[in-house]
Amino acid sequence: MSLCLPPSLADEKHVCSLARPGQRRASLAQHGGARFPRRSQLRESVSVASMAIAEAHAGRRYPACDPYQVSTAKIAEFATALGDDNPRYRDASPITPPTFAAVISAPAWNQLFSDPELELSLERIVHGDQRFTFHRPLRAGDVVIATVTIDKVRVRAGSELVSATVDISGRDGEQICSAHATFYHAREALA
Repeated sequence: MSLCLPPSLADEKHVCSLARPGQRRASLAQHGGARFPRRSQLRESVSVASMAIAEAHAGRRYPACDPYQVSTAKIAEFATALGDDNPRYRDASPITPPTFAAVISAPAWNQLFSDPELELSLERIVHGDQRFTFHRPLRAGDVVIATVTIDKVRVRAGSELVSATVDISGRDGEQICSAHATFYHAREALA
């Protein structure tokens, strides 16, 4: 599975922020031999403002992910995994089960969750709600693109409630479906 990187990951000045507490820093060779200061040195030399997800992030739209081709084989695999023997998922021109949209939207969600600027930690996320809106069924042969947008962020007492949407469209721009989700993110308690 290919992953889409948020624009902040492509910018060299953000390379330092990729190492989170408790993670190993990238080797010097990975970054062309550049030497990066330790976090403790950064805090002593410059003022570092918190860049955690906030209400201001609402409306942020990430770049479209790589195209995904829906195949007859993947539809059958998914239906089998669900234990769903609906013949519409196995005929000559199959459609996907509705939740197949989650497979296509996964790389887009990964963009959001891996954006270092938002400081989200998957182990502190509770998935609260998910729903799909279809304009038409996904079909074998569709080549689709997923794009995620942060719809709303509410910050309350050390936690965030985040709503976001992944739009799935054809290469021609036809809107096929949307995956809407809301999740709760608990901030790490300060020591």
